Amino acid sequence: MKTSHWMGMLFVGALVAVACGDDDTTSDDDDGTGGTTSSSSSSSGTTSSSSSSSGSQDCGSFQISDEPACQSCLETQCCAQLLACDTGTDCANLIDCANNCDPDDQTCIDGCLTQYQAGQPAYAALFNCLEPAIQGPCADSCASTTICNSELTMESEAAIECINTNCCDSFDPCAEDIDCNACLQDPELTGCDTNTLYAAYNTCMDTNCPWDYCDSGIGLYAGGVDPIYECHLCINASTCCPDIIACVGDQSQTATQMCIDCLNQDSGCTDTTIQGHADAFQACKNNECANECSG
Repeated sequence: MKTSHWMGMLFVGALVAVACGDDDTTSDDDDGTGGTTSSSSSSSGTTSSSSSSSGSQDCGSFQISDEPACQSCLETQCCAQLLACDTGTDCANLIDCANNCDPDDQTCIDGCLTQYQAGQPAYAALFNCLEPAIQGPCADSCASTTICNSELTMESEAAIECINTNCCDSFDPCAEDIDCNACLQDPELTGCDTNTLYAAYNTCMDTNCPWDYCDSGIGLYAGGVDPIYECHLCINASTCCPDIIACVGDQSQTATQMCIDCLNQDSGCTDTTIQGHADAFQACKNNECANECSG
């Protein structure tokens, strides 16, 4: 089961800071099928949908989106609320403080709430304005920047589209739950493997938006960023899984990279046995999923 790492702004009510470092996609040479064969373990890195930077003079400097059309729409809809959270305000300081806390460090978050208590009403007003604006009048402008009914986003537009189309029913309850939201940030946290909301979201992703072939840690990506889901889905339903599983072996970093090199016929492929598994997988893929994996 492959998982995602998320970043986002605070959630009103629980006021949980959810922030983590980005994971850049590790990609390799074109495998000749129209995409990029890559390790999927770091392919789902995300960025925050909100940050403080220079923005509209009338609405302050709080930037919600890097997309100009989305930012402009949100400024039109929520200008007063954005201005109330301008740099230097208690609202901005509250957000910055909480986003510097570990997601599961409630003591740190409570400290921010106490230190910047005066900023809570402005932050609540901002969130309560932004969410309906993103889902309503700014939906088209901001469609590629947010996931379902949250303030979360990802680098991959294909992933956002797939989640929004298939998995909002399981994503939204997870994103709104403190513990499950923390698992979205860091799947290795204690309790994530038994969190039912998180399991439901992952089941939906495995069914509709798989990050890789057959839980192998390797998948086909367009531009090294966007998973080619139709290819992954076809492979996962084909007879090709034993070949790709044999190719990655113990799925260590070294073994996975060797398989990728062999799939891409790179000079780094020095193991004839792995090359045999890679060739068998490519033949199976071309036989059973040629159209879906053509890129």
